[in-house]
Amino acid sequence: MTNKNLSTELGFKFRSLREKLGIKQEDLAVQIGISQATLSKIENGDVEVTLSRIEKLCNALGIDTLDFLATEAKMVTNNVFHNHNKVETNILNGNKVQNIYQLNKEDLQEMMAEFFNKVNNGNSKT
Repeated sequence: MTNKNLSTELGFKFRSLREKLGIKQEDLAVQIGISQATLSKIENGDVEVTLSRIEKLCNALGIDTLDFLATEAKMVTNNVFHNHNKVETNILNGNKVQNIYQLNKEDLQEMMAEFFNKVNNGNSKT
């Protein structure tokens, strides 16, 4: 997960929590000592969020910072594991295709040769 994706994910989580709690963006920004524009950039993932700001946001939203970060870390780990499995599956599938090709290589070559012979013979008759 890139920093941009992580910032976007964190920002989305903070916006969702803020909205569920019915807190206006302007009010939360004042509470943690930043401008509404900066909070908007955080929620949109346009800026990287410092640990200090994460702590302030969590405190203002009434959530435990360590729980919040642990949840995020678990999601990142799950995403990495999921993507690793996808890559592994694609490699295995690629190997299967290669093995099938190797097993049938001679048959495929014969079929291709016959096909091109037919095409060439058909074209020379016209």
